[in-house]
Amino acid sequence: MDILSLSKIDLIKSLHKNNLLKQFIKSDISDKEISNVKLSDSDFKKQKENFFRTYNINNEQDKENFFKKNSITEKQLFQKITAQAQLRTYLIQNFKAKAESRFIDRKLYLDSVIYSLIRVKDPHKANELYMQIYEKESNFVELAHHSEGPEKSTKGLVGPTALNQADPALVEILRSLKPGEVHEPIRVNEWFLIVQLEQYFPAQLDAQIEIKMMMELFDIWLEEKSSKIVKDVVEKINSMNTEVPVS
Repeated sequence: MDILSLSKIDLIKSLHKNNLLKQFIKSDISDKEISNVKLSDSDFKKQKENFFRTYNINNEQDKENFFKKNSITEKQLFQKITAQAQLRTYLIQNFKAKAESRFIDRKLYLDSVIYSLIRVKDPHKANELYMQIYEKESNFVELAHHSEGPEKSTKGLVGPTALNQADPALVEILRSLKPGEVHEPIRVNEWFLIVQLEQYFPAQLDAQIEIKMMMELFDIWLEEKSSKIVKDVVEKINSMNTEVPVS
């Protein structure tokens, strides 16, 4: 394909056919929105300090090493820091007011847990192991070698992990247990699972989580806006009798 010979319409059709049109539009919208942000000296300085702290850049030699390792110039580095600072400022200006509400809606999936797990395929064996733990005749560490899953190598221990990363069948159970409580075996497909909650870490709306919530809101906004633009573009091209294949 000779890209230079493509018309604008052909290019749009090609992007849409290969499921790239929406991503292209998203990137374009995002770049334009963020590049319009007026950055104060203090905003840039704060982002620069955060960046240097993250990459352990403490002096000129560290900076030079970073340039060589990442094959970038000082100008490119400061362009990157500027873009990050603009994004952060944009998020605060446009989505900070909704971040707490988003956090409340998502909190259960942001909480983290450590739990012990044993999985076996024999229901009788599962009940036997459960009763040994429940009656305190033994514990997960001593019985983990019976597990037929990957947790066997960690003596049954799983985590810390975000609650939404746990097995979906265990999420409600883990939320209902108190630390140290063990749940009777449950069946998940061909497995029988025994689970005990070790620790539960409720998510807190700190600065890091707040940025995450604002970024999620920005992504939702981008998805809605880009979807509408794609729909309008496709309809316009189709109205010109230049049909765009539905992807």
